Amino acid sequence: CPFCREPMPSVAEMHKLTQRRIEANDAVAWQARGMDYTMCDGSFPQDKKKAIKLWYRAAEFGSINAHVSLGHAYANGEGVEVDTKKAKHHWEIAAMGGDDIARTDLALIEGKARNYRRAAKHLVIAASRGHEKALTMVRK
Repeated sequence: CPFCREPMPSVAEMHKLTQRRIEANDAVAWQARGMDYTMCDGSFPQDKKKAIKLWYRAAEFGSINAHVSLGHAYANGEGVEVDTKKAKHHWEIAAMGGDDIARTDLALIEGKARNYRRAAKHLVIAASRGHEKALTMVRK
């Protein structure tokens, strides 16, 4: 570790540490475990439905990233049926929590719904915070 000069823990040790944090109801740990079930690294079986359940738990504990992940899952039908209203709901929560990816995704939804002013507001907020995708979209 560059901070404590200790060797980095192995993947198995990291999973044990994450599990301990889950038992302490750490929102970041719940979110991370959900991501484990979406990765193809062989550590966990790919199970999008289980990831959704874990992200809901993380969201209950205040994880903004869990709301972003849930928004993407509902927008793309990954582990759940496509549901734009639910995607928008989760992205709105994440955007209010300061997430610029969620803001940019909301801008796309609002643009498709022809709510151009609302879309522009989301993009300007994200762009003003330095989000590259939003900056590119504003420039166009």
